[in-house]
Amino acid sequence: MMRKNDMETIEITGYTAEGNGVGRAGGMAVFVPGAAAGDTLRVRIVKVLKNYAFGKIEEILAGGMLILISVLVFLSAVARTIGMPVNWAQDVSLLAFAWLTFIGSDIIAKSGSLIRIDMLADKLPAAVQKILTLIFDVMMVLFLLILIVYGFILVSQSWNRTFNTLKMSYAWCTLAVPIGSLLMIFTIIGKLIGDLRRPVGEWRNK
Repeated sequence: MMRKNDMETIEITGYTAEGNGVGRAGGMAVFVPGAAAGDTLRVRIVKVLKNYAFGKIEEILAGGMLILISVLVFLSAVARTIGMPVNWAQDVSLLAFAWLTFIGSDIIAKSGSLIRIDMLADKLPAAVQKILTLIFDVMMVLFLLILIVYGFILVSQSWNRTFNTLKMSYAWCTLAVPIGSLLMIFTIIGKLIGDLRRPVGEWRNK
């Protein structure tokens, strides 16, 4: 059964009258603004109704950053080889990588694909599985709170430092830590609430 905040891989097969992309997942039509026919996308479900749902593309920004990093690293290597180094490319790549790390982590958290060892957990009783998952959720929230607090301290300490080649504060890079952690904490709290409400009987089918 499809739920809000589920991540689904959807092939866009058409458009609505308003121009939104349309695909299907779980036997339901899913409307995705900004999607084009022929695209296969990872989509976060933001609203579920009786016969259809609405989705949001989550991975465009992260994918764009990954492409940018790949292009800049390749360009920098080629330029250095021919004796014309592009020094700013490394700093831009570093900035993009910092934000990609935390934005990507939030996307993974929303999809429920955080690293876990389930070889043993799957053999445990459903009630124990639920308890362990709730403990993990709470530990994640506490860890992210620490990252937020110390992340902002790091931002304040790096505010007067600048990139080697860019005329901008290094704080724009370190800001990815508290902002990314803040995004993740909302995701994990939503997961925690969902796990609390989920009946024990459903954990065997998790």
